[in-house]
Amino acid sequence: MERAIVFLDFANVEIPGNSRGGLDYAHLLQYLGEGRFLVDGYCYLPVDPRRQMERTRTIDSLWEQGWNVRPKIGKIAGDTFKCNVDVEMAIDMLRAVHDIRPDILVLCSGDEDFLPVVKEVRRMGVRVEVASFEDVAAWRLRQQASGFISLDTYYQEWMAERNDQSASDFSQAEASPETDQEAHSTLEARLFPAPVPDGEIPDADRYR
Repeated sequence: MERAIVFLDFANVEIPGNSRGGLDYAHLLQYLGEGRFLVDGYCYLPVDPRRQMERTRTIDSLWEQGWNVRPKIGKIAGDTFKCNVDVEMAIDMLRAVHDIRPDILVLCSGDEDFLPVVKEVRRMGVRVEVASFEDVAAWRLRQQASGFISLDTYYQEWMAERNDQSASDFSQAEASPETDQEAHSTLEARLFPAPVPDGEIPDADRYR
């Protein structure tokens, strides 16, 4: 089985993902590693230095969902902040290829700044797949990667799966009152058995 490592540029995926209603990052990691031996999934997350505690819940959640989280505190720049994780990601991608030698490297980002490292990793004999929403995926990055995974297609499939599950849960909920009533009747019969006529010897199993 092919060995794969996933590198997630969280900021590049979070914004378009939230505009569509949000993502399940545990499901996304499972999807990107499907049919392969997933060595690990690394998530690079920028942190606003003025509101570090606001990211704590997100970081903890990502750890719990299977990601190896690499937060980076940014620098204040006027009314906002700057935090570029590209360099850290590029270094770790090259280090992973050198040390682990995966068959596949999945770059979950549409940022064209990753084009040089994508070319270098391919030159080293590792397949590079770019996973991104199409409206934020740089054309040259899609063109020169080994393959492209559309997160728009993934999102549509995931939503369809969730809707099917919701419909199934609703159908089961509709059927449950009758089942509960039957269970209640059975319980009453066990707790309050019919009286035994005078002179009849009760069956011992009836009260077990």
